[in-house]
Amino acid sequence: MDIDQALLEKLTSQIKTQDDLADLSRQLLKHAVEHVMVTSLKSILVTPKTTATAITPGKNRGQIFHFYTSIVV
Repeated sequence: MDIDQALLEKLTSQIKTQDDLADLSRQLLKHAVEHVMVTSLKSILVTPKTTATAITPGKNRGQIFHFYTSIVV
């Protein structure tokens, strides 16, 4: 996967401490897991009779992440 170098520079330029790096890593992992979960749920739940708007990352983010973490933990 190729990541835009300008985006990487913008993200990493804000890292000053180990805590900053840990926070960025946590946020990236959370976003990635949410994205995968939403994509997976859409592929399972969205049928010709439903729409993709039934599951939106912004609207359902906490619920989906909680669902995932309750399964993993």
